[in-house]
Amino acid sequence: MNRLFIRNLNTHNPLSENFNNITPWLNLTYVNLSDNKINILPSAFGKLRLKHLNLSQNRLGSPNLIKWPWMEQCIIRNTLISLNLSNNFLTRLPLNIGRLNNLLILLIFGNLLKRLPQSIANMHALKALNLSRNKFLYVPGIIIFLPELRILDITMNPFQTPIRKYKVPSLVESSANVILQQRFVASSQLVILYSN
Repeated sequence: MNRLFIRNLNTHNPLSENFNNITPWLNLTYVNLSDNKINILPSAFGKLRLKHLNLSQNRLGSPNLIKWPWMEQCIIRNTLISLNLSNNFLTRLPLNIGRLNNLLILLIFGNLLKRLPQSIANMHALKALNLSRNKFLYVPGIIIFLPELRILDITMNPFQTPIRKYKVPSLVESSANVILQQRFVASSQLVILYSN
């Protein structure tokens, strides 16, 4: 068996009970746990050689979210190429998400995200990123550090500035927008160096 598809878990969760003995699960490469009530995955989950993981439509947006221990496991960091975290009420992503070295596709649409963690810049292999239907006010500047990124979906976000096609605002432009919107008072001690 290399595929697992479980839907509509209620109070009984076979994953948490059966991951003490991980051996039966080691050959899994595709796991779909969408549309359940999952709010945490066991740390041992990261020992699987998964390539595709679908965790969409769960409850992973816990207010105490700091990091997900399963992402720290060496095996999953090097094997996972597709991760779907869409529709999970996420207000932020764990910092260790950037440790998923070989991730090619990251789907995080339909959440409550306003920003991305800096660790996303470590995902040098990432080719597709779906950030649609979140709460982004600005295009995340971190995307300029993703050299392989070919598909970026940022539609249906409440952007406060018009999006110019295929152009990420510069740091100066982004900073100026924040200063204007926050109505900071100009100061003679504030110096911005800018050169073309």
